[in-house]
Amino acid sequence: METIQEVLRRKKTNAWLERTRHDPVVAWVKDGRKGYWSADDADEEELERRRYEIGSITKTMTGFLLAASETAGRLRREDAPAAWAPELEPSPFAAKTTLGELVSHTSGLPRLPANLRAHVRDKEDPYAAYGTEALVEAVRKEPYREGSKPSSYSNYGFGLLGWLLARSSGRSLDELLRVQLFDPLGLERTTLGPGGEKDDGLRPVHRSTGAPAKPWTFTGAMAGAGAVRSTAPDLLRYAEAQLDAAAGRGEGDPVRDAMRLAQTRLSGPASGVGIGYAWVIRPEPDGTHTFWHNGGTYGSSSFLSFNPEHRAAVAVLSNRGASAASQLAPLIGLRPMSADLLGAELGKALYRTD
Repeated sequence: METIQEVLRRKKTNAWLERTRHDPVVAWVKDGRKGYWSADDADEEELERRRYEIGSITKTMTGFLLAASETAGRLRREDAPAAWAPELEPSPFAAKTTLGELVSHTSGLPRLPANLRAHVRDKEDPYAAYGTEALVEAVRKEPYREGSKPSSYSNYGFGLLGWLLARSSGRSLDELLRVQLFDPLGLERTTLGPGGEKDDGLRPVHRSTGAPAKPWTFTGAMAGAGAVRSTAPDLLRYAEAQLDAAAGRGEGDPVRDAMRLAQTRLSGPASGVGIGYAWVIRPEPDGTHTFWHNGGTYGSSSFLSFNPEHRAAVAVLSNRGASAASQLAPLIGLRPMSADLLGAELGKALYRTD
């Protein structure tokens, strides 16, 4: 599609794509027609072998599991955490907060658990040693926050939600995702965490400076916040299923029924940006809606969005982390290229009527 190619040819975009020790992939689909960009013009079969950390895009998959549990009648988003984890009962927070507040970032939890730093054994892999005991300890100390709670992004909340979904089902989070999402959609190269032999194609990860970094690892206590690794073709399959769900296709299919529920706006003003089951929902000037999420680790960055009315989706996967400067730059009016910005610009090109 020429509009996509125009964005990719821009000097600013090209300079970011072609940085040293950078192996990004850009993928898109519109009306069922897929396209990919990589520096070596790899075909889809080759791109299936290239795995990336997708970071917080994982949260949309954890949100899907909550929606799947609801559509199956196993639990409700109005349920409190303590209802599914008796060890949390002494906590007023766990007794009064709801799963719906966790999935929409309105629980009032901070971004990270207060005791995370005490459990960091490797600064390059900060979540690796943070386990269930630490999570339970942190939650039991949380106060319940009365009144209306504005949206506040929380890795902690999604770690807790993923742990609760696994705890309530008697399965691991890895098994839940595999059985309820990855296998039904044919996401054969997508796993929660390393994935054994499937990690042969994991792209070496780098800091924003190009210095080598470590892939992140997670225990079950925080995996729901950011542990998934995937490929560009698999992310397009995931996005296409989201488009099917939004269009009402596949009614009666458990996956698409759960996705349809997960696209429900749970917080935010009716006419502004809202939050669904992790998805950020942005109204566009033409009256359509874009659903998006991004992700980042020390050595990777990612972006995924889809627009149901325009029947299109975009994914960007990068094996370089975002710099602190690039995250702060928008506050002073600068727009350095990143996976987020490229994804947004590609969306502008794709989410329009030809």
